[in-house]
Amino acid sequence: MEIRPDPRSLERLSFAIEMGLGQFKLMVVRCNYGPLVDAAIAQLKELCSVPLISVWVGAEHVIFERIGEVLDQSPEAGAVMVRLATGMDREELTRIFGEANRSREVLRDQIKRPVVLWVDDTAEAVFMDAASDLESLSTG
Repeated sequence: MEIRPDPRSLERLSFAIEMGLGQFKLMVVRCNYGPLVDAAIAQLKELCSVPLISVWVGAEHVIFERIGEVLDQSPEAGAVMVRLATGMDREELTRIFGEANRSREVLRDQIKRPVVLWVDDTAEAVFMDAASDLESLSTG
């Protein structure tokens, strides 16, 4: 059985990405199935008129530093797809999102492009608790 993301949702996300070009715009997208996220990002790359890059964030990373590292290598990227490494526990997610919350001004001032944060149910719940100020900046 082939896994397909909802085309209408992808079109809305693509539109939101393109409307946010040139500014920090955080979009949080929940999806519990990794292969579906892969398929959605692949289709978004076809739909969007700007280059998208994927950034993997593990327990050892700081989100804005990781995004900066990847953007240094791909400055032409119009938007950033942030994927969380699988298997992180609530404590690791709390640390990552807490640091991102404390660095929200850095994110907003230095990452001048849309950022799509792909989360599962657990990561979304932790994000809303640990990064409530950052979450208030999100549009998704």
